Amino acid sequence: MATGTRRLALVATVIAGSLLALMPVAASAATRPITFDLYMDSNCINGRLSDDAAFKVVWRDGAGVLKLKEVAHMAGSSGHWSACADPVRLLAVGDRIKVTVGAIVRTFVIPKLTLNVDRAANVFKGKAPSGSAVHLSYQPGIFADYTVGKTVQADAKGRWSYRKAGLDIWGGIYADIRWNSPKNDQISLYSVAPVLTATIGSPRITGSTRSGTTVKAKLLNAATMALRARATGVAGGNGEFSMRMRDTAGNPVPVKVGNRLRALSLAEDADWIVPGAEVSANVATDTVTGRCHDAGTSDGLYWVRIIAPGDGEWRGHAIGYGDANGDFEIDFTEVAPSPFYKPADVQPGDTIQLMCLQTTGDWVELRRQVP
Repeated sequence: MATGTRRLALVATVIAGSLLALMPVAASAATRPITFDLYMDSNCINGRLSDDAAFKVVWRDGAGVLKLKEVAHMAGSSGHWSACADPVRLLAVGDRIKVTVGAIVRTFVIPKLTLNVDRAANVFKGKAPSGSAVHLSYQPGIFADYTVGKTVQADAKGRWSYRKAGLDIWGGIYADIRWNSPKNDQISLYSVAPVLTATIGSPRITGSTRSGTTVKAKLLNAATMALRARATGVAGGNGEFSMRMRDTAGNPVPVKVGNRLRALSLAEDADWIVPGAEVSANVATDTVTGRCHDAGTSDGLYWVRIIAPGDGEWRGHAIGYGDANGDFEIDFTEVAPSPFYKPADVQPGDTIQLMCLQTTGDWVELRRQVP
């Protein structure tokens, strides 16, 4: 390399290394403390600092393994900053985030913060720094379009809990907590009451629970309690899981009416007999008839979806309660859409999906194709 070229490269390196130090001096006339606004199980971290300031961020897990390193990044005109890990790394308890703005350095360690929506005991509970407060928000019902809030104090051991008299926590109810530090940082954590769906005639079991939870389920002969199959799955970052029932040889085993489904690692009351279900459609009249049978845990509520072939679009849907025997009939020609009903032109080749709700909040699914 020629001498002149080496000098230019050296000058460029010096300028690049000095840029970060120089920029905050000009951009931080209106200084603001470094704060964090974080979401557990997210691959992005956020916060606020001085307007238009350049900053560095280093994010490591509790063992010191690097999750993200941004050498130079610029905050917005309102001081909001954000950085995302790619490949994806999720925010977890014990993670350490260091943000540098000029000569100012702040390191924030993610405290123990958990949320457990216990549907069997009808209680929200978790952990937070001892003596601190968490703000809990939750759905009061599985179809509620609003939330209820409550501020709860953690005890000296960092444990908090909340039980509302008369509230029955069903599987599928959403909840979140928000915790604020003494320095105005905020951490939010989202969860859901554990819920699963068993599909009649299929080995597939799906559902939602806390992110990272290992879910184990068994399919038993209800009369003899003999084991038919097992399934194991892990809830992803969004809390969803999907697994398949298999016998000891690894062969898929479909769920049958009358089997006992047991998933005690999910919830203490996830232990019920799979009820029968029936559904059919009349293309000429755009009606759907069916029945959700009761094997001891039926709530009586049905959810019917008309699914178009190919793209899986919902042509229409209806939610309601059957009669005393669980029978129902839906006229999809009515033209009064609501959150619980959308009219549909039922076509040959459509799939009719019937979901039968159980008193635990779990669902039994049956699918039939329209001839």
